[in-house]
Amino acid sequence: MFNDTSSFNEQTVSMSHFREWANSAASSYLGGGDEPTVFLCKVAQQESLVPHQIHTLAAEINKTLHQQKYASAENKYHAADFPLADAIKAVNSLQADGGEVKLAMEFIDPKFDDPMPDPHAMFGVKPEGEMDKTASVRHELKVTMEKTANLKERLGDAMRMGEMEADALELQFIKTARQHVLSNSMCADDRMQRLGELDHFFKESGLSKRAGKPLAKLAYVLGREGLLEKNAASKAFDYWIDKKADQEAPEEWISPLLKAKVVNGQNPLYITLKTFDDKCNSRNLYKDRYQLVDDRLKIMSQKVRAL
Repeated sequence: MFNDTSSFNEQTVSMSHFREWANSAASSYLGGGDEPTVFLCKVAQQESLVPHQIHTLAAEINKTLHQQKYASAENKYHAADFPLADAIKAVNSLQADGGEVKLAMEFIDPKFDDPMPDPHAMFGVKPEGEMDKTASVRHELKVTMEKTANLKERLGDAMRMGEMEADALELQFIKTARQHVLSNSMCADDRMQRLGELDHFFKESGLSKRAGKPLAKLAYVLGREGLLEKNAASKAFDYWIDKKADQEAPEEWISPLLKAKVVNGQNPLYITLKTFDDKCNSRNLYKDRYQLVDDRLKIMSQKVRAL
């Protein structure tokens, strides 16, 4: 590429060209093709790009790769896990000729049909004046990353504690519901009716979604213990686990003998389920915050690698 002076005649290149090449580079790498730096060298050689154009293309490739991986990755932890397009390595590789490095000639100012982005600004790093502040910015980012990592660790601890507390509260609710089902019930049909009462009770209380899985577990255990007919226990389990808006309740619950229960805020069933629901909501909030901090940490890591 850089073997003679004619190769330094700079062509006019627009940002639309850089974006098109960057998308091709990302598609190639994510599809199992060339690594970003290899692709960068190929395009630079084919299009007779000069060094500053190679740097611009490298920045665009890295930005596009990160955007595509972050959008598609189920686990955002891996969104920043890819090799960067290395402009310096590409320029050195293309300039080298039998061990002798060819020096670039003076270049005329490039002409773009739209503004060329600042590679530093694309990654949130802006130099001050004409001095290179990369080391300072890297240090500041690392300090911020350490603080963010500490926050992530605390949120992770809170999330795990929330999980354990929610599990314990779910078990307490199941025990309370079990006592209600078995209390003064003489046969399996009576117990099935009691489950129907619970379903109605929690619908009226607005907590039926949270009650579904624990009650399904209770129905399964009662069926295994022989306290419910196997077929009836299976119907109740399926109803609560695969519940849909238009799904009908088991026919055993549709009976004029099924007594509607008035929701009472002092009822142990309501108290234990409401406590479980509150803890699950708190745990989910910690999960959301943890994910946001984790994503932020990966983005900062990406910025450090780009410096």
